[in-house]
Amino acid sequence: MPRIHPGPSLAILLVVALIDPRQVARGDEFAIAWQRVEERTLALSTKYSIKVIVVKEAMESAGTNYAIAPVEKYSSHLSILEKEIEIYPIDFLKKIGLKKIILCGGITLYGNHYGGYTERLMGNVVYDVAREYPDPKTRLADSRLTFHHELFHVLDDQIHFDRSSRFYSDPQWKALNPPGFLYHNLGGPKPDRIGLDSSTPGFLTGYSRYSINEDKAEVFAWKITRPNVIDERARIDKILEKKSRHLEAVISRFAPEIDGRFWAERQKNSE
Repeated sequence: MPRIHPGPSLAILLVVALIDPRQVARGDEFAIAWQRVEERTLALSTKYSIKVIVVKEAMESAGTNYAIAPVEKYSSHLSILEKEIEIYPIDFLKKIGLKKIILCGGITLYGNHYGGYTERLMGNVVYDVAREYPDPKTRLADSRLTFHHELFHVLDDQIHFDRSSRFYSDPQWKALNPPGFLYHNLGGPKPDRIGLDSSTPGFLTGYSRYSINEDKAEVFAWKITRPNVIDERARIDKILEKKSRHLEAVISRFAPEIDGRFWAERQKNSE
């Protein structure tokens, strides 16, 4: 006699009936979105000989905690990164020692939160892709500034950080400041980077007044993204004009490919 297989139980039938096809579709969309993010990070990693990493679970690196972000935040920020990194010659990125670009959903160091962070002497830059902004325009502008600001720290360490003594020094830049000026890096949280501040001659933002490192990184980031702002301020701020020219000269000595043509191209693409 042939064996009769029992039909599905009522419980199984109920479970099947409760599965919403839309949930399955959303699950598929989520998996596809993550796959696309991973494909894009791999393409960037291969093209520029670096590692582009998205944080998929909370992690700690060099004493800093990095949180996760929704996949759509990673996807959106990758669109910015793909465009901004193209500004630089690949040989330049190798020369400055860029190793990793890490995208995450929050950066915490000693209880303070940052939109971007550089792991000193490791060649790693980290960006918070989940930071909240008042509007999309501000988000785009600050995300661009943050990318170039943190990238500059990697470059700056190659030029001015003595690895044997672990000492950073740039007396030439310090000499450009107004007489008696002292940076504010004596502890406490750093000022917010968003927004210009012309209250002190020679400085673009409140963040510029925190330290030499941040001052230079701010000038560089604005020269890359909005050189028209630097030029307008430099017409009435001769200290800032000297800083801008000095920065170009120092970088071109280290990396001749960042020459007058490079800066002219940035000027042409200024917002």
